[in-house]
Amino acid sequence: MTPDVSATAANPTDLPSGPTGVMQAQAGRQLLVLCCITLAAILFAFAPLLRALPDVWFGYETYYAHGAVVPLCAAFIIWDRWPRIKDLPVRGSSWALLPGVLLLLFMWPSLRSDMHSLMSVTFIAVLLCSTWFVAGWQWLRALFVPIAYLAFGLPVFGVIIDRLTQPLQHTSATLAFEMLRLAGQHPLKGEGTIIYLNEYAMDVGVPCSGLKTLLAVIAIVTFFVIVARLRVWANLVLIALVLPLSLLVNGFRIMLIGVVGNTWGDAAAHTFHDYSGYISLIICSVALYYLTRALGWKS
Repeated sequence: MTPDVSATAANPTDLPSGPTGVMQAQAGRQLLVLCCITLAAILFAFAPLLRALPDVWFGYETYYAHGAVVPLCAAFIIWDRWPRIKDLPVRGSSWALLPGVLLLLFMWPSLRSDMHSLMSVTFIAVLLCSTWFVAGWQWLRALFVPIAYLAFGLPVFGVIIDRLTQPLQHTSATLAFEMLRLAGQHPLKGEGTIIYLNEYAMDVGVPCSGLKTLLAVIAIVTFFVIVARLRVWANLVLIALVLPLSLLVNGFRIMLIGVVGNTWGDAAAHTFHDYSGYISLIICSVALYYLTRALGWKS
């Protein structure tokens, strides 16, 4: 009887593995071991930064309340691109050790001095170099965007926070004052960023400057630009809306705090203040999602 060649070819797992299969299996195990060792070394080296992340993300009046979602967004970017990158050849490169050695010069002082900003930048750079070392240049190019996106969840924006807080604080106070006036609350402008209402007075302090909302909106818009694959003009529309949307939502949030305080008192205003930041993030995310769909995101 003639053997069924087509059936045999259709089931390659039934064929003997042979020397080539054994070598491939050994190479796969070696790659897995190398990945585990590299990941363990990174986690050990940056343990101080990783231990600080819960406070960075969930601490009182943090600027990175959106940070806990950033790793999930980075994972989604990888999943979205996986069909195009899963078959890339794995060719680790020892050239990655050159920038890796230079990174040690930044890593040591950042860990010794607890400089979270420098530590965060070094952490991203080490992840990129490790990808290059373990998997090769093509994998580094493929994973560069999701790895770099992790920076939005790390405390790397200290300089931006210092420079923009005061201007945004006054702008947010002005917007909130105008919104309260349009809402019929009859506000009075006090000294600096103080707003007086009939039964409540509030000072638009540094935590209400709008910078928290701005950083979160930048992260959200960047995510949509990456995954939606819109046309250039549509991406420019999203980018152009970052600042006005942040200021508008934050001004509306402050206005609501004033309304709550003027209606139900100081305690109610403080309670609403503590949770209104998360409400603002949800509003921004939903608004940007539907806007991105309208601009051409079909998936």
